Amino acid sequence: MKGHRDAKTGLTADVERFCLELVKPGTSQADAYRKAFPKSRKWKDESVQVKASKLAATDKVRLRVKELLAEVTAAGILEAAEVVRDLARALRFDPRKLYHVDGKLKAVTELDDDTALALAGVEVIEGPGEVKSLTKKLKWLDKNVVREQALKHFGLYGKDNTQKADVIKQFMEAVSGHSRGLPKRPE
Repeated sequence: MKGHRDAKTGLTADVERFCLELVKPGTSQADAYRKAFPKSRKWKDESVQVKASKLAATDKVRLRVKELLAEVTAAGILEAAEVVRDLARALRFDPRKLYHVDGKLKAVTELDDDTALALAGVEVIEGPGEVKSLTKKLKWLDKNVVREQALKHFGLYGKDNTQKADVIKQFMEAVSGHSRGLPKRPE
């Protein structure tokens, strides 16, 4: 039933679909509208944008989108800010925080949150015999991997690759003699 309204939200199925599409990352209002109202796919872009904007501005839709975003967050889906905080935490990890002032290793339960979250693994091995030997191995996140992830997040690889391409281009031009008045290589 196309015109049927949900008792809880007061929205039709089409408008609910519009709201669900709107909360998807990277989805524009126009894209959400086209998915919710398939007939609009034949319309001019400007018409779809106007209709989508008006619908998104209604109180019922704004409230429903807010509710859906709260559900997504409550469901534990990672937010970009959380990922960036974790990258920063891993980059700032200081292994000295694993030890007491006297040099003895702290128990995992004694570690502050940032230090505990930077650990990639903890291994405790007890040896056999009357006098038990104990081996503790701690492994923390590889800072080089974390740096690469941070660079990718901030889009710095693109800049780096462009710089490398420019240097290679300059080198090739210099070698072939096409740059800055250098004499051409004899052929």
